[in-house]
Amino acid sequence: MGMIEITLPDWLYQALHKKKMLKISQDHFRIRKAIDRRLYEIARKHFDHQREFTIAIEKLHLKTGSTVLLKMFRHNIERLAKTNDFPDYGLRYDVKADIVIFNNRNLIPEK
Repeated sequence: MGMIEITLPDWLYQALHKKKMLKISQDHFRIRKAIDRRLYEIARKHFDHQREFTIAIEKLHLKTGSTVLLKMFRHNIERLAKTNDFPDYGLRYDVKADIVIFNNRNLIPEK
């Protein structure tokens, strides 16, 4: 049997070492498009018992690593916001402010 050496990126090694890996919902695996999965992962990373997470569309475009033009990315986000079927999170796109708002569906609304 041979040996294999794997080099992990620093961020992954640190996350494993500090036990800061996030648990992903089983429903994550029903998301078909890679960009949609990445958006779910970004939302998951930024929620920590808060109700909403807001991000500028340009910054979200960069975080996803998407290679489509920003104009097309906006269009895709608008379509995704209409279906709004992420597990655990809702997604809205504010066209005027050019921001995406994720909300945590698992938190009980304040009365």
